[in-house]
Amino acid sequence: MNVQIHKISADVVRTAPTFFELWPEIRDYIGKAVIVAHSAGFDMSVLRSTLDAYRLEQPPWEFFCTVTLAKAVWGFPSNTLPNLAASLGIEHTHHEALSDAMTCASILLKALEHTSSQAVDELLRKHQMSLQLLNAINV
Repeated sequence: MNVQIHKISADVVRTAPTFFELWPEIRDYIGKAVIVAHSAGFDMSVLRSTLDAYRLEQPPWEFFCTVTLAKAVWGFPSNTLPNLAASLGIEHTHHEALSDAMTCASILLKALEHTSSQAVDELLRKHQMSLQLLNAINV
């Protein structure tokens, strides 16, 4: 089922580096940035489980969810990534990693504009939302 959704088969990744090999680069790339994800709780639980499986330290990364943000800002009947993209006029190819990431970023930018917020912390405060910590969530 995952191969059908994501078009990534075992053959595609057979010679790819492992998560363990890539982790230092990923960790350094994210650094102290806030992570924005759609259904972030799920994504962060997968990341946390992967770090646990490799016995790697969980960084104190902050994150928030565009599903929660969209509900607070617009209250659309459906907050799936494709529906939000369509409702907000964002070009999107579902389950394509780069497109999904760009759509999350676009949702955030549109929410900032819609609420006349100058920064993420202001936007979150306006909607009584707060950042969550990766190493504080339950798996």
